[in-house]
Amino acid sequence: HGDATAFAELPLMRRLLEDLAGRQIENIELSGGGEPLIHPNASELFDCFIDGNFRVGLITNGYPFIDQVGLQERAVACCTWIRISVDAFTDETYRRVHGGKGLSYGLLKQALISLRKRAERGPRIGLKMLISKLNIGDVQWAVSEAMDIGADYLQLKFLGFPTELVVDSGETERICRQIREQLATLGAIPLSVDFLPSYQGILRSEKCLMTFLHPVVDWDGEV
Repeated sequence: HGDATAFAELPLMRRLLEDLAGRQIENIELSGGGEPLIHPNASELFDCFIDGNFRVGLITNGYPFIDQVGLQERAVACCTWIRISVDAFTDETYRRVHGGKGLSYGLLKQALISLRKRAERGPRIGLKMLISKLNIGDVQWAVSEAMDIGADYLQLKFLGFPTELVVDSGETERICRQIREQLATLGAIPLSVDFLPSYQGILRSEKCLMTFLHPVVDWDGEV
């Protein structure tokens, strides 16, 4: 979040990867305090991952994949899993949640279908929806859209704060029941669906320990 000075420079990241390789680190999670794929040297960074034989877990909103086919190819070449933070399944809701008038879920969906075709033998691709009052109407399409895209898994998580956007417990139960009933009618499908609870703890201002735990625990719990 900020101007160009907010981005780590490519030479610094290359030195970091060389240091990690020297310490026998093989797996990297690429995420950010924002969207990692908008880094001006994202393509070169992926080339470093590929050249260093790193295996990458990528957390992204996926939107840069729309105009950059090269990023799709690079991600498929080195990622073991890619989690897309979608959060909406219509253009109107997508714009409301992500805050951009020119954004299009339809274009993103086509890019993710293209990514899925390139990733036929891997990586595993998942979608995540953070459910709030902004996008609650789109939950009904989450499973069908994930299946259209060809996702391996779908994570549905309920927003914990700010309180004015939090879905109440009654609606939370209704949504979970609705999704379970929908899955029951579909029978055996190649899509794993997980419900993730909202954060219920006290809001604090000190450094979060999850910052350090997150990169070493994969989406499926593997350490």
